Formats: sequence, structure tokens, C-alpha cells
Amino acid sequence: MNLLQRIKAAIIPSQGDAGNKYFQSLFSYFNGDMMYNIPDNPRAYVAEGYQNNPDVYAVVNMIAKKAASVPFYVYVINNKKSFNRTKNNPINLLKKGLEEVNGTELNAILSRPNEMQGQQEFIESLVAFLEITGNAYTYKFIPEVGRNKGVPTKMYPMPSQYTQIIGNGTFRPIGGYKLQIGDQAIQFNADEVAHIKFFNPKFDISGTELYGQSPLKAASLTVASSNEGTKAKAKAFANGGVAGLLFSGDKEAMLDGEQISKINQQIDTKLMGADNYKRIVATNGIIDYKQIGMSPADLEIIKSIGADRDTICRVFGVDPILFATDSSSYNNKELAYKGLVTNTVIPILNIIRDMFNYHLASYYSVRDGVEYYIDYDAQAFPEMQKDMEKVVAQMKEAWWITPNEKRDAMNYDRLEQEDMDRVLVPTNLTYLDELGMADKAL
Repeated sequence: MNLLQRIKAAIIPSQGDAGNKYFQSLFSYFNGDMMYNIPDNPRAYVAEGYQNNPDVYAVVNMIAKKAASVPFYVYVINNKKSFNRTKNNPINLLKKGLEEVNGTELNAILSRPNEMQGQQEFIESLVAFLEITGNAYTYKFIPEVGRNKGVPTKMYPMPSQYTQIIGNGTFRPIGGYKLQIGDQAIQFNADEVAHIKFFNPKFDISGTELYGQSPLKAASLTVASSNEGTKAKAKAFANGGVAGLLFSGDKEAMLDGEQISKINQQIDTKLMGADNYKRIVATNGIIDYKQIGMSPADLEIIKSIGADRDTICRVFGVDPILFATDSSSYNNKELAYKGLVTNTVIPILNIIRDMFNYHLASYYSVRDGVEYYIDYDAQAFPEMQKDMEKVVAQMKEAWWITPNEKRDAMNYDRLEQEDMDRVLVPTNLTYLDELGMADKAL
């Protein structure tokens, strides 16, 4: 079995899963290459949510840019036991068993995943697709010849609103992927695409559970309400106020059709629009006005838009205080930013980290005979600095850790002096049992 076959065997279920009752219960309906229907309407999430709703746009961008601001690095695992014990700690100060490496092909791919994107832009696009549609797909370009035969050399984000999963029967639920934009459709093998997604509790014979659920599904009515409220407010401003009727103020001199048409034209040119806001216009006619609508303030449209914004924030895991227009306290916003990082951004980065290791580092580990590991640096988050300061303070009191080990934890280079690898024991400490003997002697 060659390298590519071994990797495929690890990623794609084989006929050896013939007794897999889980697959039988969910995918027996699909006996060949069949398309799993894309649930909901991810194109609408993009168009009506991200592209048309300023609150959705702002929240998604905040999460995506924050996640993309931290760098990913390549490591070699040199102590499996220490690594397993600390790998899920978000504070890199406590991660052990890793040695950073530079100049490898993995470093080059992470630095520039493809010809059009650097690392930050690539990560931002993945996170944005994941937040908007609940799914993010990455195409792995794998050369068929040359030194890098069988290993990914480039990674491209695929537009998730146009990507569909191809089923392939009971024992191989995912046979591939299809990207269709307009009339053009391209199919990808299952091992060419890395798919990450949010949890989806809807299981059915259409394979809905294979797609992630978008946060916008839960907020669909709220987004629609927000969009309509914004349109209503804009329309009220464009009309110069609330809706109303102009009519003749003299019952004996009713307006004819031509007069009504001319008045409407005058309203359009002299009263409507922002340039004519509160403009005074003279007339020699007897005209009266009847209000038939309510102002945005009376309808509480503005208050409703604010409430919708708060709901959208909560659905995406963002504290609404970060978008508050009042004078919120600095401490409240500081805590909100930390919550954004720890509760929303870091879990997403963990998903991307696992994707990098499973769909990228594993190929190079097999080829090069070393165990690579890709991870992000949580120390890059300013919101994590206080936690790191606490860890440093704890390490200061941990006399059983050598100075060089403390320097390792803080990403400083080791010092060659011999004493830097010795444990410094406080001289004011003694054994408890010796204290007991001293009391008896007295």
C-alpha cells in the first residue's frame, strides 16, 4: 500500500465497515452516487444575512478577524506524554512536548496556503463561511507526480453556499463533493476536500446531519425582522416623514385628476428625499393633510432594530455590549472581549487546528517520518494577557521548575549556564516530620 492509499484508508471508510450499524441506520437509502440535498438556503444566508444585514456583517467580521489575527505554527512532537497532557490548554505557556520547526514545506503552506491568500486572509474566509453557512470546505491540491506526489501543496477555501456533498452508499457515506456555480459544476474526490462544520441535530434519510447548521437558521426570523425594520426606517427618511394624504381643503373645490398629478410631481421634486428634509414650500391653493401612518419612533422601529441586534449577537456567541452605543464601562467591555475569545473564537480555532493536523500535517508526517503538529498561538490575543500574567506569577512561586523550563514556557531561548537547569530550593523550607522531632526534643 503506497502513501496515498494509506492516507485514503485513514480518511475514507472502507468495506470493512460492513457491520457498522450507525452507517446502516442513516445511509442505507443511498446505494450509489447521489446528492445529499443542501438543507435550508445557504445562498440566502449569504445574500440576506451577511451581505444585506449590517449587524450580521459586523458580528461575523468581528469573529472572523479576531480568529485570523493569531498565527499558526508548525511543531514536532518530541514528548508524547507531556504533549497529550497539555495540548488542549488554550494558554500556550502551559503546552509542553512540542518543538517549533521552521523552513519546512508545512511552514510554507501555512504562511501562504495558495497563490491568492496569505494565512490571515485564508483563516478569515474559513471562519466567515463557517459562521454564515455552518460549513467551511477546503480544497487540497495534491500533485500526482513529483516529489510532493500524494501530499497537499496548496489549500483553497470553497464557497460553502455552492458546495454539495455526494453520497456513495451505506458504507461510504461521503463519496465526494460537488461545487456548482451557475451551469458550471466540478466534482471533487472525498480525500481532496476538508470539511468542517457546526453541530446539526437534524438527522434524516437526506443526509442533513452531514451539513452543519448555520447560526442564521436559528436567527432567521430575527434577521428578517431586522432587515424589514431597516427598510422601513430608510423609507421613512426618504419620504421625509410619516405617510399621509394631501387633499383639497375646500369641499366646494375638489381637486381634479390633472391637479392631483401635478401636486404629486411637486411632492416628488420639492419635498421627498434627504435634500428636501423640513423644506418649506409655498402654495396658493387650499390644501389639507391627513396623517395615515406613524413615525419610526412611534412604531418603535429603532428600538426593535436594537433588540434584533442583541439577539443576533447572542446567536453568534458575542456579547451585545460590544456593539452598545451607550457609555458601557471599560471593565464590562473588557470582560466581553475575553468572553468572545474564550467562548467563541478559541473553539473555532480548535476546529481549524484539528482540520490542519488531520488533512495536512498527517500527510507530511507519513512522508517525512516525523510527527508534525500544527497549532495556533493563543498568546497573540491581548485578552489572554492577564491569564498569562497569573500563570507567570504561579511559575515564579513554583521552585521545583528550573529557570530554563520557565523560559521555555514563556517562549524565551534557553540560557547555556549550568545553573539554569538546576532546581532552586528555598532555604526557609524544612520537612514537617523534622519539625515534630524538634518539638519532642524540647
